[in-house]
Amino acid sequence: PRELKTYLDRISKEMRAPIRIVSVGRARDATIHIPA
Repeated sequence: PRELKTYLDRISKEMRAPIRIVSVGRARDATIHIPA
């Protein structure tokens, strides 16, 4: 969903790290990988 992508983009900028969606079924079940 567009809302999810916008949300992840904002987090990515705040964390200053790339956020990659590893797997997405339903948005709430999305597994997000944030490199340390």
